[in-house]
Amino acid sequence: MELFNSLIAFWAVNIPAIYFICVLLNYFSLGGLWAIAPTLSVTIFGMSKGPQVYAWIMLSSTFASLMNIFTLDYLLDATNYHTCFYFGSLVTIGVIIILYCFEEKLDYERLARKNALVKVESETLDKAIQDAKAATKE
Repeated sequence: MELFNSLIAFWAVNIPAIYFICVLLNYFSLGGLWAIAPTLSVTIFGMSKGPQVYAWIMLSSTFASLMNIFTLDYLLDATNYHTCFYFGSLVTIGVIIILYCFEEKLDYERLARKNALVKVESETLDKAIQDAKAATKE
């Protein structure tokens, strides 16, 4: 959705209704991210690490704001708005490619060397998965 907005918003400025829809879609996608970020970080990283991870997520918004200042102060002076919109689109496409190529695997050997692996019986693991699924349905 962000890629679509970055490609069409520059051209939609001349048509107020379409530009308004682009702005709404932008806030919809950004608002959705910030609405689920606290719950998602606690769900993935647990109550002990989740708030710390969420703090890093919030810090990333500061970094994004600084990048916006850089773009508007330096890139806009050297180019125009059209270039800035397409620069944002290019960055978005780059992130999509990185995410597509990213393969997350656990390094079991390193975890074993650090004694970070806990042996769990198969029935216990199955019960824990069922309990987690039941908890998310409630």
